[in-house]
Amino acid sequence: MSTANQNGQARPKLELDPIVIRKARSLARKAGAPVVKIAKTHTTVSVERAVLRLAGLSGADHEGEPWVNHLVDSVRDEVGLEHGVTTPVFDALRRGEAPDLLTLAQKAAAGSVSFRLPQGREGVAAQRLALRSVRPGMARIDRNRATRDRLIKRHGNPRQRPWIYLIVATGDIYEDIPQAQTAAREGADIIAVIRSTGQSLLDFVPEGATREGFAGTYATQENFRLMRAALDPAPLAKLTGRIDSAAMIAMNAQVELDGQSFAAVAKQFVRFCQTEQHVPERSLGRLLCAVWYG
Repeated sequence: MSTANQNGQARPKLELDPIVIRKARSLARKAGAPVVKIAKTHTTVSVERAVLRLAGLSGADHEGEPWVNHLVDSVRDEVGLEHGVTTPVFDALRRGEAPDLLTLAQKAAAGSVSFRLPQGREGVAAQRLALRSVRPGMARIDRNRATRDRLIKRHGNPRQRPWIYLIVATGDIYEDIPQAQTAAREGADIIAVIRSTGQSLLDFVPEGATREGFAGTYATQENFRLMRAALDPAPLAKLTGRIDSAAMIAMNAQVELDGQSFAAVAKQFVRFCQTEQHVPERSLGRLLCAVWYG
């Protein structure tokens, strides 16, 4: 940040010597270099789990432990993680141990699959298959980053300072969403969904939409999707004034009873609105009930 001097010229708010700043940054790079070197040549359990997620493995067992945990733990116990998890995992798929990653993880959890570290051509083939499987996940990240950069370039940052920063932290993502929407309508620039206390101490990433937390809401991929979809102005504009109580009951039933994601149900609702423009707004929910439940 900066302030103006008597001549109207901008000057740093903190009177720091630029030479000292450059020297401090240079020393920081030197001090951090050994750590960066280690990070580039070593792996961790968390990194290997993330790689499997990029390859498309998601979901959890009946106790909530993610399948990526089961698979990484099994590989680590049998062959270690020094060479990464993907080579032994995709070697197992090539050998016909399972038809897909999810089935392989389930078999690993049950102790009914074996892993090895393939050599030679078999190792190269496993690595190539792993790369092909991870590429779509990496491409998705690249697309999202490009979209983010494009939106920042188009809209920029809020002109007024300070920015209005609002926290939602009920523990229930379905309670967080209406609070966030209200904050956005009232002019909030930044909305932070505070994660549940102690989540960083868990040895897993919770799965799905969560409805309880401690001084915050669990950070899950589904919760992120729900919040972003709810704050997207395009679908909100289409839904404004069109959701009556009957429609909301039907949508909640789709989520709670039929096991569909909120995002999927919301998309279905939007598509229905687009094709039923002639239906009176207050009767739309009853018509939806009839379509979905006969």
